[in-house]
Amino acid sequence: VPATIQAKLEQLRALLTLPCGSPASILIARWAATSYGGAVEAYMQWVNEAFEGTDDAPTGVASPITKVFADDTNPNGPGSTDVHLATDAGAATVGQVATVDAYLQARRALGTGPLRTFAASELALPISVKVFAKKDVSALVEAALLELGADTPMSGTLYLAEIVQRCQDVTTVYDTVVNAPLGNTQLGTGEVLVPVVTVEVVAK
Repeated sequence: VPATIQAKLEQLRALLTLPCGSPASILIARWAATSYGGAVEAYMQWVNEAFEGTDDAPTGVASPITKVFADDTNPNGPGSTDVHLATDAGAATVGQVATVDAYLQARRALGTGPLRTFAASELALPISVKVFAKKDVSALVEAALLELGADTPMSGTLYLAEIVQRCQDVTTVYDTVVNAPLGNTQLGTGEVLVPVVTVEVVAK
C-alpha cells in the first residue's frame, strides 16, 4: 500500500475512536453521511439521528449512545460492517440497539455487505490502588478512577500511566502505587471498560 494511502487509512481509523457526539465527530460524520457509499464516519452521525425525538432523546436531549465503534474489516464476509454501541455507563440496552439498527439498515448502501448492530461487550476490570495523601481522599480517588469507564474509548487502550495520573490529580495525593492492573489494558473489538475500583489511602 503506498505510503500516502496508508496514512489516509490510519487517519480514518483514528476517527472511529472519536466520542460520539463530539463537535469534531459530528462535522466529519455530516460530511460522510452525504456520500452514497456510506463512509464509516457516517455511523456516528446516524446513531445520533436515530434517537432524535424518541423517548430516549427528546428534542434538545443528546443521544444516550456516547461510544460507537464501526468494525469495517469484513467481520461477517466481504463488504460487511459490525457496529458496536455503548453509553457512558456501559453496553447499550436491547432497545437502544434495536433503535439504531432499524435506522442504519434503512441507510445501508445498495450492494454493500451485511450490517450488524451490537451492544458493546463489557470488560469489568479490577483497578486497585494505594495512594498516599495528606488526608483521606478515598471517595475522590474512587470517583476519578470510575470516570475511566466513560473516558476510555471503545476498543481503545487503558494506560497504566493514566491510572496513576488520575490519582495524582486528586488534591493532597503525593504518591500512588497501582496494584492492579499490572500493565496497559487493550480492549477488544467492540469492548468497553467498566472499572471495578478498590482504593487504599495512607493519610499522613
